[in-house]
Amino acid sequence: SRLRKTPFVKSRSRSVRLSAQTKYIDCKNFSNYRYSVYLGSGSVYFENADKYAGGGVLNIKCELGNLEIHVPSEWRLATDIETTLGNTEVEQGGNESGPLLTIKGICNKANVQITFT
Repeated sequence: SRLRKTPFVKSRSRSVRLSAQTKYIDCKNFSNYRYSVYLGSGSVYFENADKYAGGGVLNIKCELGNLEIHVPSEWRLATDIETTLGNTEVEQGGNESGPLLTIKGICNKANVQITFT
């Protein structure tokens, strides 16, 4: 899979297993973050969005679960999510001249929903 071929970059990470969790990522120094959901439900929000410089990567892995990602509407979004027997929905919107957020990863027998807030 593409996520495993990504060169290792020191990043923060969080895993959700058999539970539900909400994660707030502080954008003051956000560059790379990994978020995994297995048999659970997760939500990701971004704090201090006005301090985000752009170029950050959110690597996700969602298996047999649900993941909601709430992207600030002032940002530009690029996605590269490999979906197998699941569903990935990306809301249209964002600011084409805003700072770039890239979301990469795997959605396996799961649901990933990305919305602008």
